Amino acid sequence: MVASVEELSERLLRLYDDRADIPFASVLALNPAVSSDDSALADLIDADARRRLDRQLPITLDRYLMAVPALALMPVSLDAAIEFSLRAGYRTERGTVDSRAAEMIGRYPQFADAIRAAAALSEALLATSKIGSSAEKLDISLPCELGPPLVNGRPRYELREQLGYGAFGTVYLAADRLLSDSGRPAWVAIKLLHHRDAARYHHERLIQEATRARRINHAAVVRMLDRGEFEGRDYIVSEYVEGLSLNKWVQQNSARMTDSEAARLVARIARGVQAAHTVGVVHCDIKPDNVLAATNHEVKLADFGLAVRIEDQAEPPHRAPDRPAGSLAFMSPEQFRLDDGAFAVPADVYGLGGLLFFLLTERAPNGHAHREIAETLPTRTEPPEMTRAGKPIDEDLAAICRRALAPIAADRYGSAEAFATDLETWLRSEPLAWRNPGTFRRLSLLARRQPLAIALVVLAALGLAAMGAGAMALSDRAERRLTKERYAANQKFEKEVHDWHERVISLTRGMSQAMVSAGNKSFQSNWLPSLTVAESVMGPQLLDASPEWRDVWAERIKNVQSYVNQREAAGEANTFELALWRHALAFWLLQEHRHAEAIPIIDGLLAQWPDRLDPSDPWLTQLSFLRAVATIQRFIAESEPLSTPPSTELSTAVAILAGESAFFTEHRRADSLHRLVLRTLRDAYSPSLLRDEEKLRAAEKRVTDVLGDPFER
Repeated sequence: MVASVEELSERLLRLYDDRADIPFASVLALNPAVSSDDSALADLIDADARRRLDRQLPITLDRYLMAVPALALMPVSLDAAIEFSLRAGYRTERGTVDSRAAEMIGRYPQFADAIRAAAALSEALLATSKIGSSAEKLDISLPCELGPPLVNGRPRYELREQLGYGAFGTVYLAADRLLSDSGRPAWVAIKLLHHRDAARYHHERLIQEATRARRINHAAVVRMLDRGEFEGRDYIVSEYVEGLSLNKWVQQNSARMTDSEAARLVARIARGVQAAHTVGVVHCDIKPDNVLAATNHEVKLADFGLAVRIEDQAEPPHRAPDRPAGSLAFMSPEQFRLDDGAFAVPADVYGLGGLLFFLLTERAPNGHAHREIAETLPTRTEPPEMTRAGKPIDEDLAAICRRALAPIAADRYGSAEAFATDLETWLRSEPLAWRNPGTFRRLSLLARRQPLAIALVVLAALGLAAMGAGAMALSDRAERRLTKERYAANQKFEKEVHDWHERVISLTRGMSQAMVSAGNKSFQSNWLPSLTVAESVMGPQLLDASPEWRDVWAERIKNVQSYVNQREAAGEANTFELALWRHALAFWLLQEHRHAEAIPIIDGLLAQWPDRLDPSDPWLTQLSFLRAVATIQRFIAESEPLSTPPSTELSTAVAILAGESAFFTEHRRADSLHRLVLRTLRDAYSPSLLRDEEKLRAAEKRVTDVLGDPFER
């Protein structure tokens, strides 16, 4: 049985972690059945080569030929082996694809056709191309002058060096004499388009849209400066950015960009794309080769050669493109199919998603082989898998990328701005509302935003754990001694507990001073988040231990109410962080039997959040407990002892609290909310309300079993 690609990838990862280098024969031993399956073997070669690229290990065609003697008869696997041999040589030796291919043909002449095809596809997949077209070479001797004459009669521009070559034209580094100082050239980039041909519409559109692109004014977009004609060829002048394309930057840097760096870079490019959309221009060819990484660490989107106007999507049939145009590896499915309206905003969103995918995985989103793309892209139903070796991709970041790469245009982000906003939200460690994150995810993101608060809570937890362990040990010792010398041992136990309690007070005082003095002493970033999390996780016993907290703790309701009001006034009323503060506020109000103030807060949370969270989210269950507590407190405050059957509202509230044991298990047992629930349930059965002696005794027993004190308040 042939293992799945994911299983093989995991096994390979473990194999390479255990050994510095391994022959491919050992890799084949992971699943010998693949050696007779061309497609499965190609997947294994792909996975093996990627592991080796990650670890900067050599990749040669001999590696695979020696392990699989029949490789020459397996075209798909042979293509994969040749492709990665070319790629590894290009990355390590800094040569061109053509030079590496020529070297391989000299060594393996029997595979000359396959090597040439792989080299051509490697260039075509990442370069802008018109499928099925062939571009002419321009015969120009450098330096070469062109452009309108200046006052001195000399043309404005002088071409100095060829920077690149593509299907639509050749790009040169040029000096702008009009803006140059003596001895200091003002550099620009000039794309000299190929000769006009019968498909004049495409040629004219390049000029029209390059002209329109001059209206784009954004720091992340290369500025279009001028246009003109030279010996029957049109040219476009743009800002020159000194540096490398993003594709070459990735190839020449062994260390992968961090996820945060990748998200920040793509968000910046997305803002530039939104600026283009705002003036009515869609790029249609976003890919790593069209993003320039400048030497000053800025990034800019370049080459609007395929750009179209948003309002010109309804083209007459005789003027519509007859072939997919752009980069095969990064174009959207609708662009490949030439659907009506394919060259629109969703195509750019797909390109941005592809850019992020490339930086996170070092793979192109549409695949690496022309045959694979042609077969799968038009009918794709799911975004590409977000997998890579090593550290997994954060679930929210992967979801952002998958949404941008949705095969159906309507399922993608509605704009480049929305895509950029979600990336920036992720960078701030804030939850994505459309993902409906649960409480655990929201709290983990809160921990990323406020690591100081969480660190202090961990310190508090360690202190409490030490206190609990010490108290249990003392209790066990005392119990044994009471059997022999009950009175004497009990006196000694009380002294030991008193001494231990004094040490806990000292520890807590130290923690309180650390909390109050840490950071910038602001309300929201220091002690109150720590106290809130500490009480919700561990109960009030830690904070009750120190008299130093009493004044601060007494002010918590007023302080939190003030903070909530400030954040609401700042337009942050609907954030989950503020919902947590309201939840804490309602809890504290109910602890002081101020149910009239707590009920509107709880009802507001119950009206807003159930539709945004999973129905099984524990936080929603906690809200239902708080609402039931508030209801019972209201009946106790407003009613005489009931002589008639209780109302449906009261019965429902009591039933909710009576089911507490199913929720308060393990780490939730005896926490602050559990204490409040048990006390309220006991009060509900008391003579002041339901007057049910049997259930009152059961409730008091439950309090004793859980809290250890039937009179706990």
